[in-house]
Parts: sequence; C-alpha cells; structure tokens
Amino acid sequence: MGEYATILRGTIVMAYRHLPVVLGALMVFGVAVAAPDFELEDLDGVQHRLSDYRGTWVIVNYWATWCPPCIDEMPALMDFYETHREDGVAVLGVNIEEIDVMELRHFVDSLLVGYPILLSGAHPPESMPAVFGLPTTFVVSPEGDIVATSIGPVTGADLEASIREHGGFVEPGE
Repeated sequence: MGEYATILRGTIVMAYRHLPVVLGALMVFGVAVAAPDFELEDLDGVQHRLSDYRGTWVIVNYWATWCPPCIDEMPALMDFYETHREDGVAVLGVNIEEIDVMELRHFVDSLLVGYPILLSGAHPPESMPAVFGLPTTFVVSPEGDIVATSIGPVTGADLEASIREHGGFVEPGE
C-alpha cells in the first residue's frame, strides 16, 4: 500500500507542477455569451458596473495577491492597458480574497498598477461565469458579450489577438 501511495503522490505532484503550463496554454474561444452585469467597489470606494463600460472592450481579470502567476501577468496587463486605453479598452482587476483594503492598496501601488482594482471578497460576483483557477481573464466586447476566456496568465499579444479575432483594433482600410 505504501508503494501505491508514493506513486500516487508523485503523480499528483507532477500534475500540480505542470498545471500552470496547461492552464496558461488554455485559451477558450467560442460563441459569444452575454456578460452578466456586476457592480463592485474599487480601492477608493467608487462603484464600477460592467454595463457602464458598454462601447468599450473590457478585460476582466480575476486575481489574488497569493497567486504567483497573477502577479507575473500584471506588468503585461498594465502595458496592454497603457497601450490600448486610447483605443477604447478598459482593464478591471477583480481581487478575489478576503484582504484588508489598505494592505491591498499598498500591494497594488508597489506593482505600479494603474487600472482599477475591484474588491470581490472571497468569491467572484455570482452573476459572472464560474472561475476555476487564478488568474482567469474574460474579454468582454463593446456589445457586452464575453468573447474569450483564459484560465492562466495572459499576455498583451493574447489579448490583442482575441480582440482582433472578434472585430476590434481594425485599422482603416482593413
């Protein structure tokens, strides 16, 4: 019995080590689904409703301070936001954990994050699709449809490709 437990433990450890790679490679593109509305408060107490962003591409990124891949992708999200906010793109970072607001503010400030960080508590808004791992990113079209979902870290190139695939970032004459 001990031998089987050792084999099982080794298999679980190996799967866990490869999970970020597998999840990071998982990019689900499919039929657009209407994004349910949610309303969350940011670090300054300002309420943000997803529906307030209609007419804008919205990147909704679920993350937590204890999640290394979440932290690793934040510079890419920040660069993407800085590059494309004039193109009608918003990034909303939704923090999913019970954490003191001042502690979270200090954490976010230390990473120089400039996009809004919304407070969700320990769970994402019930109206949004389930989150099966962190980070999870939803790409929401200007019409309010979820057009792409990624479980695992994303890059700016991933987000740009998703938006282009769904009719965004079209240059005149294209």
